[in-house]
Amino acid sequence: MIIREEDLFVLESEEEGKIISKSTLLIPFSNLNLTAYVSNEEKLSPIEDAVLRLYGIDVEKFNINRASNLLAVPTDDIQNSYLNLLQKEYIDYLTKGLTDDGRKYIFNRKINNRVKKDFNLVVNKITGELSYQEEASYIRFKDKQKSYFNSIYEDEQFYDVDLSLEKIRPIWKYRKNMGDNRYKGELLEVLTAEEKGTVYRKFNIYYFLNKQNNVEIRAYYRTERNRILEQFILEKESANSLITSNKYDYFFETNVLVNKKNYSESYDEINSNNKTFKSYTFLSDVKEKVDIFFPLTQFLMLDEDLSDFIEMLCESKKTINIFVSGIEEVDNRQKSSITKLKKLSKKYKKLNMYSSNKYSPQTFIIDDVYGLYFSPTVVPISLSATSSKAVLLNQEELTSKQIAYLKNEIIEKSCKKLDIPEDFNLKATSSKIFNLMEEVDSLFSTIGFNWFERGNRADIEELFLGIEPTNDEAAFESFTTKLCIKIVENFKKTTSKIKNKRYFDNDFKREYPDLSEALNRIRVYRNSYSHDEFNKFIAEISYEIIPSDFDNYCSVTLENVFEYKQFKMINGLYLALKATKKKLKVNEDNPF
Repeated sequence: MIIREEDLFVLESEEEGKIISKSTLLIPFSNLNLTAYVSNEEKLSPIEDAVLRLYGIDVEKFNINRASNLLAVPTDDIQNSYLNLLQKEYIDYLTKGLTDDGRKYIFNRKINNRVKKDFNLVVNKITGELSYQEEASYIRFKDKQKSYFNSIYEDEQFYDVDLSLEKIRPIWKYRKNMGDNRYKGELLEVLTAEEKGTVYRKFNIYYFLNKQNNVEIRAYYRTERNRILEQFILEKESANSLITSNKYDYFFETNVLVNKKNYSESYDEINSNNKTFKSYTFLSDVKEKVDIFFPLTQFLMLDEDLSDFIEMLCESKKTINIFVSGIEEVDNRQKSSITKLKKLSKKYKKLNMYSSNKYSPQTFIIDDVYGLYFSPTVVPISLSATSSKAVLLNQEELTSKQIAYLKNEIIEKSCKKLDIPEDFNLKATSSKIFNLMEEVDSLFSTIGFNWFERGNRADIEELFLGIEPTNDEAAFESFTTKLCIKIVENFKKTTSKIKNKRYFDNDFKREYPDLSEALNRIRVYRNSYSHDEFNKFIAEISYEIIPSDFDNYCSVTLENVFEYKQFKMINGLYLALKATKKKLKVNEDNPF
């Protein structure tokens, strides 16, 4: 894998071996507000100190003007100091005599007050470790919701909070020595601790291949290794794999260090005598244009290095054609990368994105004459009882025959959008759907099914008769959510009551295949934009529906992907209802 500066410390800490995979997790921390007694050492200003001592010599003869002359200080300053001493209760307001605190201060030249103080600490919800709340090093819950990093241990808490003085004092002392004004004085007693929600820290979790070719886990926050967290993750992964199962990362035969400075990339070899994979530095040789073939697979993704090089080429006004193959993004990182490319294509006219219906490995053709491709080799790795995979990428040069094939079979046959039939009318078809649903609902009622629950008929009529084209992601997500809830989930709920919970995904598919496919299509397209990832069943049917609907073209880069998916859902539902009505009428007419 590409080693960044943040990873170099880890590599140098391990004398022998290789990082073959890396995940970034958000580890939850309890944000605690503590109230404690603190001894606060107080010293007076030089003028206040002198006034207090003069006052203590002879209370009855103390005079503001006389003190001013003796100390060579303006009378206003003497007056203010005297008032401050009254306020601090070193001089009694009623008797005008010195208080006990006043006499103690004259004797010790300082006084220790016992005061209440509020301060914040955080406690690791996994390990129970306490730490101070360092500025800008924690992610708030609302920001975590926008992050694509995983927080798989969100609801698990495995520690007993130890807020004893022995645990808190070292943190207090450390911050005090650092000159933090919030930690002045000595900590005497912790009174209360109130949780103020959860915050998160990013930890890098490394899969490290040691000299014996065994995989170990390393957990780091910045340059600080956390062995307790490593043990916890090892135990959790051994029992129920969350990080390693079905996850892929890629690495190279030689680790490569990336140093970034304003898109000017430099790559340094690390401990290697072999041929080094130089990442995407060859793109610096592009004179006029580059064709990039990018497959959306579980283990090959558009990484940050490639997207940075693409932007660098855009800024130098080179032509970039990107041909994407596959079905949908397999995780949020890929979705984020594709979104970034789409934004760049709107910003730069020479960046073009195409959809391909044939798979190609990650490949580059430079100026029509020179090309490279990366051939992946999946390498099984194991961690205790858990199995996982890493991917070794090998860089190979394209032959002239391979370049010709890519031009003829992929470039020439790729497209930016798929045509919707001219005779398809969205509003007219949707109106027909509502009428057909009423007829099918009536026929289903003879066998005990009821599509419309009380009060839902008006909502469904409004949905179909008020339908509008979905031209962007927000409109598409809103439409598919309503369609799925009103049509699919409502029907699934009613059939489950009459049959069983598994009927809709099993026997119903066999009995009414057309309607089952149409309803599942709605589920698939709703889930692809409303959930982070498909559940197992939706993932399986997506591999049946999406390639068929798009004739194997990759949907995510099509300019009209949202309109086309809406067409497929509406037209598919219309045809399925017609076929189901015909089948139900045949069954109704059959006396047997």
